[in-house]
Amino acid sequence: MQAFITFLSDHTFLTGALVIVLVLLLILESWRAKQMRSALTPAEAVYQINREHAVVIDLRTKDQFLAGHIIAAQSIPAADIATHHKKKWEKWRNKPLVFVCPDGLVSKKIAAQFGKEGFTTYAVNGGMRAWVAAKLPIVKGASS
Repeated sequence: MQAFITFLSDHTFLTGALVIVLVLLLILESWRAKQMRSALTPAEAVYQINREHAVVIDLRTKDQFLAGHIIAAQSIPAADIATHHKKKWEKWRNKPLVFVCPDGLVSKKIAAQFGKEGFTTYAVNGGMRAWVAAKLPIVKGASS
């Protein structure tokens, strides 16, 4: 143990670099873990939809939405999120919101924004690509 302490004191630059790397690693891992808590696999999203009555918000363009979307999804393109009527969002405050986009990247960012506003939010990891790859049902045309 004494040899280890001597080594650390003799090599303060290396010791400092090690401490910095370890701190950065802990910060990165905690951030990554926080991000993963709000990401759902398509199967987990189905659970949220069926059991928790989650509202699915499809962030893709209207054309992409009409080409195929999750059953009962609400089409609100990502570009229109900020201008969408606040009363509609308040109506969904007590329900989980599941955001979906083409690949899962945009939905994670928007889910994080709504999470900061007090909503329970999730993003489908992999987006609609993962949903289709999992062979889960989609419907074409406008939502009813």
